[in-house]
Amino acid sequence: QMQAVEEERNEMKNKRKENSDAAWIQFRAQKDEKIAEFQEKLRKQEEQKRVLDTVLNTKNKVQHRRAEAEKALEDKLTEEGQQASMNEENDRNQRKVYPYSLKEFRRFILFIFLVGTPE
Repeated sequence: QMQAVEEERNEMKNKRKENSDAAWIQFRAQKDEKIAEFQEKLRKQEEQKRVLDTVLNTKNKVQHRRAEAEKALEDKLTEEGQQASMNEENDRNQRKVYPYSLKEFRRFILFIFLVGTPE
């Protein structure tokens, strides 16, 4: 009978060990699954961050190009305005030197040729 009790005790001990091993295996499997889920979540976040960084960089490049284009246009308009002002100034100065147009000058020469000089 002592032997039967000892065998039963050993059997119970083995069952507890098996249950403990099974519980440990299940715990490790659940933990590994959670780790895998977390790593997948991190991977997705990194991918999303990379996409957002790309979008932001593209947006910044477009804004920079637009600003450069606007500045170039503004510079061109300023230069054209300055050139027009210089041309107007030259025209005014030219009119001071030659107050009459070429057409008026030709009429005057023709008049002098036909009529003679006023005396």
